[in-house]
Amino acid sequence: MNHLGVVFCEVCSEMLVKSIYGQIRPIETTSPATNNVIILTNAASVSLSVSNVAPSTHTLRVLWFTNNIAVSGATSTVFTVTGFALPASTNLVRAEVTDTTSLVRNDPSQVLQDARTWRVASVFSAPRLSAVRASGQIMISWTTNASGFVLESTSAFPPPAWVPILTLGTETGITLPATNPRTFFRLRRP
Repeated sequence: MNHLGVVFCEVCSEMLVKSIYGQIRPIETTSPATNNVIILTNAASVSLSVSNVAPSTHTLRVLWFTNNIAVSGATSTVFTVTGFALPASTNLVRAEVTDTTSLVRNDPSQVLQDARTWRVASVFSAPRLSAVRASGQIMISWTTNASGFVLESTSAFPPPAWVPILTLGTETGITLPATNPRTFFRLRRP
C-alpha cells in the first residue's frame, strides 16, 4: 500500500478510508440524548447538536431534517428548534453527517454516513391575558407560557386590523397609557 515514500494508489486510499469508517462512525456524540421525547411548549426551544469526527483535510457535511423534510440552510453541527416551528404532535428531527471525501468514489454500504434522530413533541398551551385600567393607564399581564406570542391591540370590534405592540419575551406584563376608552387586546401566536 504505502511503502518507501510512495503515496497510496486510488484503490488503496478508498479502502483505507472505508476501513477507518468500519471502526468509527462519523457522529461521535449527540446532545441531548436521543432516547427521550423532548417536549417543547409554545416558544420553548432546544438546541440539538452532533459532534462528528474531524478529518484534517476537509469538513463533514451536516444536514438537518424535520419530519423527513430538509431544513434550508441548516448545515451547522447545532440546530435550535422551537415548539412554534413544529406541528403540534411528536416530530422527528434528524441530523445526517456525511464524509464527502473525493478519496471514496463508491460507498454502497454507506459507512461514510451517519444519522441521529430526536423525537420532539410540540405542545400548545394557551396563555391567559389580563388587562386592568387604573389612573389613566392600562396594566396588561400574561402567564409565563406567553413567551413568543405577539401582543396586539385594536380600538374597534370587530377589528378592522390588529396593531402589534410587542413580541413577548420573559417579561410578564406591561403598562400602557389609556388613550382610548375602548381598547381590545389579544395574544397572537406567531
